[in-house]
Amino acid sequence: MQKRCTIAMLPVLAALLFAAYSPLVAVAGTQGTIPLNRKVLTQNVRPNAGGWFQSQGNLGNINFDVSDSGIVAGNWSTFRDGKPIWYYFQGQIEYPDYAVSDADGVIAVAEANLAEVTGGGGCLSCPYDPAQFAPHGTMRIEFTSPRSGRFIYGRTTIPVLAWMQGLPLIARRDYSGEWLALVRRVAPEPDVPWRYDSDIQLIVTGRLDPMDDPDYFESYSSGPDETGMLDFAAAHRRYRFTCTKPDDACHRLDYEVFYITRECVSCIPDPRDFFALFLKDDDAGQFVPMKAWRDYQDRLAYTIHNDGRYWKAYGERDRILVRYAGEPVQLFEPYDYVLEIIMTRLPAGLFHSASPKATP
Repeated sequence: MQKRCTIAMLPVLAALLFAAYSPLVAVAGTQGTIPLNRKVLTQNVRPNAGGWFQSQGNLGNINFDVSDSGIVAGNWSTFRDGKPIWYYFQGQIEYPDYAVSDADGVIAVAEANLAEVTGGGGCLSCPYDPAQFAPHGTMRIEFTSPRSGRFIYGRTTIPVLAWMQGLPLIARRDYSGEWLALVRRVAPEPDVPWRYDSDIQLIVTGRLDPMDDPDYFESYSSGPDETGMLDFAAAHRRYRFTCTKPDDACHRLDYEVFYITRECVSCIPDPRDFFALFLKDDDAGQFVPMKAWRDYQDRLAYTIHNDGRYWKAYGERDRILVRYAGEPVQLFEPYDYVLEIIMTRLPAGLFHSASPKATP
């Protein structure tokens, strides 16, 4: 019954999915020509194309675009000895291995040779004078989120932000509302427990609702240490995720992927009441299990469940990517798995299924 209900949604959503994810598939590593290995992560975090700058600095302006095959090309306009100069570049976006990215936070790298414009041009009505170029070293941009990174030129490293997505130019994006979520969890190991589905694929609708600022945070730890945990008190946006439709897929998501303990109290330790999305100003954060409660002084507390599974989350305009690859503590089966959740914002009320719920 579960498979019939889930598959029944596919015709309704096919056109929406194609429009929303066809660019994603192309960017994720020339997937049209290379067979996917389904037992590893397949989705990459994409940096925002367009203008980038150094806040309150002399970098100038970097503009680039990224093709479906991952080629990045653009220009850097800056100053030398008080005179404007322009560089052009073309290279390839590279996506670090998940373990490397998880350790240093770099989600994408663009490295390219610079070509300085040394002549040509004139005026709009002048005869055409083709531009001349001269090689001028190499630049590198290490992206730490979809809209933040560091520009490296020689021995100089400069923090940069996306023009249209980075503060202080605009306010933080609000991710509350209705979402379509594609969920994939797979266990790479060949032998898994008999009661366990090693490859879960779900399509659900859900809501992200803003959460109140708590009086304090706690951390309940069943994991090895606190390394890799976000500073939740410093996160600028907090949303509670509620799965809404279809019921059977939401049930599988809650109890087989999230391991929320409403029916299996003795299986997984508290607190694990729901999942919440935490995002910093640069739209990087984590998707974590937690519990909201009030203490004897009627203070609101959020208890984060640290089980060693740091599900990294990245906001990209009207898309959110949650991903994880690794081995949690042995309390949680499978002992080795990969997870990808891709959320795309839905027009409000499109399916009339995601009704808001009160949050603490």
